[in-house]
Amino acid sequence: MTVVQVSLPDELERAIERQKRAGQVADGADFLLRAGVFLANHLDTEDEIAAIAAGADAEVAAGDYITVASHEQAEQLHQQTMARLRARLTADDAAR
Repeated sequence: MTVVQVSLPDELERAIERQKRAGQVADGADFLLRAGVFLANHLDTEDEIAAIAAGADAEVAAGDYITVASHEQAEQLHQQTMARLRARLTADDAAR
């Protein structure tokens, strides 16, 4: 474990004190540890979203998409998607 000593801005110190009073954190170190974990998770999520968006862009560029122009088409697509999902879940259950 690495120990880092930093001077905190007043607004961050106030936030830490509020969290301590609320019983959300034990102390400043606990607050900063949780904040660091939260940020790391957030950055991982951003990377995942960027990868999904890049994949979607590639699919659109390749013409691999469906245009839905009406409520009826949306409902039909929904029903088809749910049927595929149910079939996949059934297959997964059978494989167990």
